[in-house]
Amino acid sequence: MTLVRRLALLLALVCSAPVWSACHSCPFRLLWNFGVGGSAGGTTMVGCCGASLHQDVTIPSAEGGEVDLDSTQFPGEAGHVDAWLVDGGGDRLFDGTYPGTSPLCRTFIGPVQPGQVSARVSIPSGRYRVFIQAYTSNTAAAKYTAEVGLWGYNCKFNPAAP
Repeated sequence: MTLVRRLALLLALVCSAPVWSACHSCPFRLLWNFGVGGSAGGTTMVGCCGASLHQDVTIPSAEGGEVDLDSTQFPGEAGHVDAWLVDGGGDRLFDGTYPGTSPLCRTFIGPVQPGQVSARVSIPSGRYRVFIQAYTSNTAAAKYTAEVGLWGYNCKFNPAAP
């Protein structure tokens, strides 16, 4: 590529940057979150030996909406649990040893290990289910808490809107 073409391409990119940033005059940020297990700041226990718990969540609509899932790590906790965001059906996520078998439902996020936050994914608003899945190797109940976050452009966001 000649020097003139490179300079023309660079100039075009620099000049078009303000146009791209003007597409959204509202900031992209965390708009809404939903705690799974316990009250705000609280924890819940999931049984040993591959037990699981689930909680339904209705994710609102947001412009540019993306969802993530985080799982809290508790220092000194001996048991292992993973968090999953799946479609709205099913009472079990796994049939058999966990980890080691495939999920029974369509998954959007997971597994998210304690102390981790998933990548954000774009999914439509609607009803989903969060599973907290204990490892089959756990010999005692394990403490957990997780949170679903909705990110998007903060332009008149209303989580109660249809």
